[in-house]
Amino acid sequence: MASDNNLVDCMSEAANYQMPQSLRRLFATLLVYCNPANPKELWQTFEYPMSEDFLLIPNIQTDNIRILVLNDINNILHSLGHNINEFTLISNNNFSFSTSSTIMQQPTDIHLEQQQNAYNVILSRIFLNKPGAFFVDGPGGTGKTYLYRALLATVRSKGFIALATATSGVAASVLPGGRTAHSHFKLPIDIHDNHGCNITKQSSLASLIRDAKLIVWDEVSMARKKLIETFDLLL
Repeated sequence: MASDNNLVDCMSEAANYQMPQSLRRLFATLLVYCNPANPKELWQTFEYPMSEDFLLIPNIQTDNIRILVLNDINNILHSLGHNINEFTLISNNNFSFSTSSTIMQQPTDIHLEQQQNAYNVILSRIFLNKPGAFFVDGPGGTGKTYLYRALLATVRSKGFIALATATSGVAASVLPGGRTAHSHFKLPIDIHDNHGCNITKQSSLASLIRDAKLIVWDEVSMARKKLIETFDLLL
């Protein structure tokens, strides 16, 4: 069992530079693997920084924001083989998340329209065989992962190669066939100016990357700048 003081220090440091969605992933990971003595206190301490993206939703109430944050943490815990009711984060330990869909009803139509536009634009570029790079941005719960999964499924269903990668292992685990960027593209962990990817031009991995019609990199904004530059050089 890790000291709760160490977990607080870990969350405090991450809150200085990580986006709320990544902070929620870290929080869920700490719950599962570090077994805090007082998870409720850890939740109360960092509820606000883990909620900041949901604060952008128009006309949403504070209680509804809490439900959305807990729901997202619960989804992450599910991907790790756990459930939020195993931890005492709130007074009602058997918390029901069935109301979250109602809370999100107002922005759902907007998000679906934005997802559809992104889906159409990206697929159009792919099937016209034109290169392009797209950055998908939005608060947690707006369906970015759903969009990524739809793009991957569509491209693969046409017999093309689509690679799914992410900056963190947790994010990679929710993408079909997902792997971390370090693993997928042989990126060095401790990267410097003169480093490149450990891939030869004649290797099967190089052929796979050349043949790929789509590469999805989730949480790319969490990666170091040099890592992106090295990947760009690889391409």
